[in-house]
Amino acid sequence: MTSPTASNGSVRDPVTDHLLTPQNSALIVIDYQPSQVQTVTSIDHQLLTDNIVSVARLARTFNLPVVLSTVNVANGQGHTLPELRSLLSDSREIERDWARVDTVPEIVDIVLTSRLLAHS
Repeated sequence: MTSPTASNGSVRDPVTDHLLTPQNSALIVIDYQPSQVQTVTSIDHQLLTDNIVSVARLARTFNLPVVLSTVNVANGQGHTLPELRSLLSDSREIERDWARVDTVPEIVDIVLTSRLLAHS
């Protein structure tokens, strides 16, 4: 994939570009687990699932790094929704045992570097 060209003909740096690129952004999918989805009351559960699957497809289309984060799988919360997991089978699922995703060093590192080992 080549770097985008600015209107003045110069090549834009995908890391520092003000537009989102796979080199300066990542999609983080947090707690899309069956037990979590069941607690949502503001949207139909199938529509919620369809929406995140569509977002994930777009992320794949544009080669964005994707992180799946789950909470309390070991305590029965379940893994990422099967529809999403099958689409993102090459993305790592990072388990947390607390609610705050911004305190997980592995996830913070991915956000800061905007890269996953699988996409390096």
